[in-house]
Amino acid sequence: MSLLADLKKHFNCANLYEALHLDPKTKTTYSPEAIKKAYYKQSLRWHPDRLAADVTEEEKKEATEKFQVISGVYAVLGDEEKRKIYDETGAVDSEDWGEDGANWATAWRTAYKKVTIEEIENYLKQYVGSEEEREDVREAYKKSKGRRDDILERVIGSDKEGAAERIFGILEEMVDAGELPKYSAFGRAAKKPNAARAKKEAKEAEQMLKKIQAKEIGDGDLAAMILARQKKRAATASTFLDGLAAKYGEGDSSGEPQRKKKRASKKAK
Repeated sequence: MSLLADLKKHFNCANLYEALHLDPKTKTTYSPEAIKKAYYKQSLRWHPDRLAADVTEEEKKEATEKFQVISGVYAVLGDEEKRKIYDETGAVDSEDWGEDGANWATAWRTAYKKVTIEEIENYLKQYVGSEEEREDVREAYKKSKGRRDDILERVIGSDKEGAAERIFGILEEMVDAGELPKYSAFGRAAKKPNAARAKKEAKEAEQMLKKIQAKEIGDGDLAAMILARQKKRAATASTFLDGLAAKYGEGDSSGEPQRKKKRASKKAK
């Protein structure tokens, strides 16, 4: 596939600038440094080396393919001549990007080697807590209309532990100070937990509990305890059903249902 086809497939956009979260309408105003910074931001999100250890193979594949695409985008926009051709024609230089994808793969491998994980992480360290980050958080809030998931999509480094809470804290301060409008989506999200995160935490807690139980009482004892509980529930249910039958259906030793006996007793009076 070509770079533009992959761009449409993985980012659902047809413009190279949009893949780096840059505005195509103001493309002529972006300096080489601004384009590189935008590329770093996307690299922080999709670089395969930054993925968590517990990601699935499918998630790893998706991240790798997206990183390939944005690396290809930067290979064009980061080069003065290639960028000029693209800005004027809207097409990627066919000499560099063949439809068969051969040159495309070579260009990605070159970009991948140039951008090391250490380089990206060092950039992130300087970025977090900077005025640049605050401005990006502000813009993400405005563009997403307060939708928290969308905000995190737009702010780099939001996948780090504790980053989401810190970012939302910055926004809450800005809203309280009147620097930003109050979006209802932002307020509603504050009242309900993230469903995916809650589900993950519940699963982790369940797994941890099973490990603790198995360690403290042993697998055999655990099985015996579960069996005993099942028997107890069965006995309780049986007693309850017997009581209902005696009261409403089966009657006493005379064979006459209890309800009929009570009615007969009332008539006799």
